[in-house]
Amino acid sequence: MRVRIDGLDEMKKSLIKKKAAVEKVALAVAKAGEKAEQVAKDLVPKDTGALHDSIQHKYVSGGKTVIIDAPAKNSKGVEYAQYVEFGTKKHGPSQKFMRPAQDEGKKVLIEELKKLVETK
Repeated sequence: MRVRIDGLDEMKKSLIKKKAAVEKVALAVAKAGEKAEQVAKDLVPKDTGALHDSIQHKYVSGGKTVIIDAPAKNSKGVEYAQYVEFGTKKHGPSQKFMRPAQDEGKKVLIEELKKLVETK
């Protein structure tokens, strides 16, 4: 299961026009990714700890997109994060951890980028 945060390329272009350093944008993206990963790890059920331990953030598209990944697999080799997130009849109700992580990551990114845009 993955969560994507897109639109960073457009934001970079806008910030460059305002003479914001690309390195500062990268730091904002990094903070957002770190926050999203931490929120997901804080919220995920920790039955065996395998799903918790599999959660990580990484950057793709030259750093324009951050992905929070939870690739834990069950004993049959099937990734199961989506079953935890959305719930199933067999295994019970949803236990949201990725959506709140995405939401918090977005909040951090928006706040960090606002600081860059407002800085002269």
